[in-house]
Amino acid sequence: MKMINLYKSFSTLERQVLEVSTKTCSASLRRYADLLGSKGPPELLEKKWQLNFYQKEKGKVAGKLPFKLKVEKGKLYHWCACGQSKHQPLCDGTHHIPVLKIKLRPLSFRAPEDGFMWLCTCKQTNNAPFCDGSHKCEEVQETLNV
Repeated sequence: MKMINLYKSFSTLERQVLEVSTKTCSASLRRYADLLGSKGPPELLEKKWQLNFYQKEKGKVAGKLPFKLKVEKGKLYHWCACGQSKHQPLCDGTHHIPVLKIKLRPLSFRAPEDGFMWLCTCKQTNNAPFCDGSHKCEEVQETLNV
């Protein structure tokens, strides 16, 4: 009730700014998808069963920008899903430390071809391990500000 009364007290300009800022996150994700075009990131077969099995939550934000990784066809990579690795975006085994009580495990995949992949470091992506523009959301950008 208080929030509604507060909103009514805003000027027209303030209301427009508020409405635009709440829509910015989803709009930036759509723009990012448009930039990828029809090609988009490669489909990883390993991802499907791993995500369905144990990745029910998102990890700690480890960075605000994606990481461009040069990959070799057929090589196995382990993307850090917990956000605790010191070697982002790849896993360094930090999730094995019992004191940290980390439930998330890395997403392992083989590169389907030689080239570059943009891997997520904010850990909020809906297309792990690839960046989907989630780092552009205000919540992610504010997370690492000190």
